[in-house]
Amino acid sequence: MYHLLPLAIQGDMNAQHLMAEAYRWGNGVEQNPIESLRLYKEAADQGHAQAAFDLYFLLLPEATAAPAQMQALAKDRSASQKYLDLALDRFRKLADRGEVEAMMNLGFLFHLGLGVGMDGSEAIRWYSKAFEAGNLGAANGLCLVYYEGDPRVRDKAKALYWYTEAKDFNCPCVEIS
Repeated sequence: MYHLLPLAIQGDMNAQHLMAEAYRWGNGVEQNPIESLRLYKEAADQGHAQAAFDLYFLLLPEATAAPAQMQALAKDRSASQKYLDLALDRFRKLADRGEVEAMMNLGFLFHLGLGVGMDGSEAIRWYSKAFEAGNLGAANGLCLVYYEGDPRVRDKAKALYWYTEAKDFNCPCVEIS
């Protein structure tokens, strides 16, 4: 991990995000929640979508941050919302350019209604695009939307279909009945 540190210091947002993750989890470096938060913010403020999304959860007062050492960080609802808005904007731009992880994240946001109204149709659209682009884990997202998501799109038969797809791809998925 230390080979990324010079890049993070020079302002490379991808290196900053990776180092933030390393300090958060103690991967290759000693755990350091303060340094992790600083690097997440630097990356997010440059437009790193995943760093902004991570900050949303880390700063959200009602969220439980993992690992436990991250709980000591000060919570800030307005900063949390700022980073969610930034993440949503970047995910949209990246998804429109074909970035599969951004499609998955948009599916997740619409599925749960985070930063947007809960919209099962939009969740299905983005999870489907991610699946078609090769993210097999999107089958799990589709299963969940159809099984327990937006009541306007719940469909047990489709949930079972996507559950089977997810199991076929060895994706972790919930048990449905």
